[in-house]
Amino acid sequence: MSQTTCSCTRGWVLATSYRPRLIYAKTWDRVSRFEQRYRTSATSSLLEATRDADQQAAALVRGLRPLPYQCGVLLCLGGQPVQLESYDCPRTLAAVWDALLHAAALDAL
Repeated sequence: MSQTTCSCTRGWVLATSYRPRLIYAKTWDRVSRFEQRYRTSATSSLLEATRDADQQAAALVRGLRPLPYQCGVLLCLGGQPVQLESYDCPRTLAAVWDALLHAAALDAL
């Protein structure tokens, strides 16, 4: 392991090794996969990319409401059922409806 002094750390000695570089590489790989899935931002900002995906998901489910007396929902992706959410009463479903559909829409993007 080598040591370097960096002006941005006010002269503190930083230990550098292969391991931190590997962690950074894995992080940027994850950011790259996210951008490929959702959209590349001009600055490669994960915040921008998640904001865009969030807006797309919100547009997909905007205006959807549960039917009267509905206590559950079957979520499908690509025409295949992937998740069944069932609740004790319509009020409980109504309480989680927006978050549930938003999460499903993000998965569908």
